[in-house]
Amino acid sequence: MQKLYTKGLRLAGLMAMALAVAHCGDSSVKVIGGGNIDPTPGTFSGTTGNGGIVTLGIGSVESAILVCAGQTFGGACDPVLPVNESTAIGTCSGVDVDLTFTTNDKVVINNISAGTNCDGSGMANRDTTSSPGTPTVTPTGGMSPEPTFTPDPNDTVIVTPGTSGPTAVETPMPCVGPDCCPEAARVEGMAGDAQVLDSGWTGLGHNATVVTDGVLTVALNCTPAERPCGVCNVSGPVANVNADQGTINNQRCSKDTTIRCTADGDCGGSGPCRFFFGSPLPLTAGGISTCVVNEVTGGVSGTANVETGTFSTGVNLTSSVFTQVELSRPCPTCEGDPTPNDGVAGGTCNGGLNDGASCDINGSSPVPAFGDTSLDCAPGVAGTGIASLPIDLSGSSGTESLEITANSPNCTAFGFNPDLPPFLADGKCPCSAAGGEPTKPNPCINGVCDDVGGGQGQCMTSGPFDQNCAPLETFRGCLTNDDCTGIDTCGFRARSCFLDNGFVGNNIQAQGNAGVPNNGVSNGIFAATFCIDNTSSGAVNAAAGLPGPGRIELPIESREIVNGVVAGF
Repeated sequence: MQKLYTKGLRLAGLMAMALAVAHCGDSSVKVIGGGNIDPTPGTFSGTTGNGGIVTLGIGSVESAILVCAGQTFGGACDPVLPVNESTAIGTCSGVDVDLTFTTNDKVVINNISAGTNCDGSGMANRDTTSSPGTPTVTPTGGMSPEPTFTPDPNDTVIVTPGTSGPTAVETPMPCVGPDCCPEAARVEGMAGDAQVLDSGWTGLGHNATVVTDGVLTVALNCTPAERPCGVCNVSGPVANVNADQGTINNQRCSKDTTIRCTADGDCGGSGPCRFFFGSPLPLTAGGISTCVVNEVTGGVSGTANVETGTFSTGVNLTSSVFTQVELSRPCPTCEGDPTPNDGVAGGTCNGGLNDGASCDINGSSPVPAFGDTSLDCAPGVAGTGIASLPIDLSGSSGTESLEITANSPNCTAFGFNPDLPPFLADGKCPCSAAGGEPTKPNPCINGVCDDVGGGQGQCMTSGPFDQNCAPLETFRGCLTNDDCTGIDTCGFRARSCFLDNGFVGNNIQAQGNAGVPNNGVSNGIFAATFCIDNTSSGAVNAAAGLPGPGRIELPIESREIVNGVVAGF
């Protein structure tokens, strides 16, 4: 592994950062540190999505130097910038550094920037194996002399220390070679028959489908940096490699997803700049259509074992929910675009806020009627926004569950509410909440959800039984096969349900799977259970059964990224 040795470097402070970047460009300047955390002294380490290894300490930033493709940018910060206060803003001769301490032991690297081609982001955690160094101060109380800097052949960002904290003697460079551990992973959710997406307790929102090309890239911090890698820390998300070149460009302005961005400043009044989990998602339940836009908020954390494929990660989403007039077209569609995700808006938006605008297809639904969706074709016509739901999508390659305990809230529907007799002692609902549809354990007439295998349940014994098309366009009610399209047939089917039945000791489970990597590519299943709050639409709440539980078993394809190269591409 290459290292940049700054021998003899006498620093009066505590922050050193090395980060690989791919190209260069002009730069504007600010350094932000803090948040609401006043971190204690120490050293931190982590990675960035474009291959960098990060080492930093707590104190102040004296200078920022960026070496990008043989050119050097940056210099002294004016004023010297403290990062152990709530915020600090100043200029460093043309280099942007944006840090936020989320806890005393974790700092989010929101952005390192020197123009649109030198951006990076990631996360670093406190290094408990290191202790703060001794500040080096001149006899007059001033700082040690400014260190000299020799450009490395690799593209590097260096942020040198200020006036307190550990003495930096060397900064490791990214590993280069066939035995390097991945610096990131490209994770794609696979749309198809194997997936499970169940929303709400009525069962009408169960067995939904996701759209294709839902790619999210996360940074991996593996120690050591050479194989065997073992368990690596996960952070991010970071920019997708080959975005707009066959891969979705999912970094957009939060209030206007037609705007691509790399930093909040790119958005003006339409920010902040956020990552989105795929293109708009069309859903139907009980004759009601909704369009859901999933925005990543708060970052990604967790661990992944590069050798075995096991993982445990947490990601917080804000799911913005919109109603649409057409049952068979819940989301605006992008029509006529010849090549998805090439960055060329060759299609036209049909419906929604950007009706008639140009678009690039970002994802396709397996349901033929739902068509192709795009972040260029936003929903959101006045009056259609009904919720911004926080979703804690913490999941793993193992078993995830929502357990019914004695402390779980009572369901609020008649028969389960202690204030309305008759009260059933075990009428518990894991996601019961004020507002929305009165909650029940399941929709089954006799209250018992029958186990049909694979963790799935149906009201086989008592019903209700729904007559609809299947297997593709299950949202269509029907009387005969002529009411269905394509390969679908019309038939009666028992309503889907969760197996917990409201009994203490039972649970709602999602089953994941770890795919052992083969040449840097693994295929596993991401499993998660979560709660979904109610919307402002009584019709949507009644159809889906909200508030209520949610479950996902999503097949994923994960590809290692080593030295900026995606496995298999």
